[in-house]
Amino acid sequence: MNPTMLDDNLLLEYMNRFYGYGNLQSTCWFIGMEEGSSGTVQEIIHRLHHWQKRGKMSVEDVALYHQQFGIDRFFGTNARLQPTWNKLIRIYLSLQGQKPTTEMVRQFQVRSFGRHSSDNCILELLPLPSKSITTWIYANHSQIPELQTRDSYHNLWMPKRAHILRELILQYKPHCVIFYSVNPIYQYWWKQIANIADQWSHREGVQVATNTNTTFAITKHPVTKGISSEYFHSIGRIIREYHSWLTGIMDSPQEDISHTPERSAQTQINDNYKPPV
Repeated sequence: MNPTMLDDNLLLEYMNRFYGYGNLQSTCWFIGMEEGSSGTVQEIIHRLHHWQKRGKMSVEDVALYHQQFGIDRFFGTNARLQPTWNKLIRIYLSLQGQKPTTEMVRQFQVRSFGRHSSDNCILELLPLPSKSITTWIYANHSQIPELQTRDSYHNLWMPKRAHILRELILQYKPHCVIFYSVNPIYQYWWKQIANIADQWSHREGVQVATNTNTTFAITKHPVTKGISSEYFHSIGRIIREYHSWLTGIMDSPQEDISHTPERSAQTQINDNYKPPV
């Protein structure tokens, strides 16, 4: 067997079953485009191996999982700030009414971001890690038909995952969901996941909408050039102001919410809302 070829059965299982990191019963969810990667097939092989070894969980503990395949620089003593997580943590701390400092963000990243015991989770629209949205290594290392081009992958997996994420939100009813990209293609899918095509208010570079249970926000990506930390602090303040009922909920961390009962609901996608060309 070619050592650089992926196990397609395991890869398909990962694509269907793995959603991200943290605690689905948390109050605050972050949803991004796709997870980052070094861009090597060896990293993907390690990810799949350790996901299988750890029990094929749908939501992993970000620190324990990454440390399994050798990425530990974002955890422990003298941890480096991860560029995307850094800004997402600033939103979360601001939601709680705090004024984040660099050291507060570092300690939260090490101890409380994307952990199974945390009050947050980080999910992705697309299931496979990639170095960038313009690179695509899977065609050379998999025989799965839809992975032969990034376009065919997008066409199949974007609607599939959007449906899964929408159903997860309906089941768990997080108090806020933050989508981080203002790319028009992704904005279409964020609104499909929220099941709100219109009724989005615009304020300070953030779009906000709400339903009975959840406040949704669409923000710029954390690694957008020229963007300041204050922009991400303001997102937390905007969401707090947008719905007064969030204030009491978000004022203090809730690291152990394993007692929260499982919830369920049904919805339908808005078939009249079409993506931009």
